[in-house]
Amino acid sequence: MAVVKSADRVVQILEAIASKNGGLSNSELSTILGIPKGSLSFLLYNLVEREYLSFDPQRKLYNLGAGLLVLVGRYLNNLDIVRMGHNRPQTRSRIK
Repeated sequence: MAVVKSADRVVQILEAIASKNGGLSNSELSTILGIPKGSLSFLLYNLVEREYLSFDPQRKLYNLGAGLLVLVGRYLNNLDIVRMGHNRPQTRSRIK
C-alpha cells in the first residue's frame, strides 16, 4: 500500500515530540525527521491550529496539545474493556 507522505510526516512529528520531554523546536524536528523546514512549518502550523500541538513562543518549542486528549478520550469511550478482557486467555482462566 502506498504511503501518503504528508500523513506519514504528521505521525512522525507527533511521535518525535512525544518522545522528548520539554518539546522540540522547528529546527530540531527538521534535523531529526529530515523534513525541510518550509514543509515542516506548514504541518506544524496546521497541528497547532487544530490543537494537536501547542507552541511556546518564548522558548520556540512544540509540545503535544490538548486536541490529542480529545482523541484519546473518544478512543477510551469506545473501548469495551469487559469484552477485551474475555478475549485474553490469561483473563479467561482467572474468571473461571
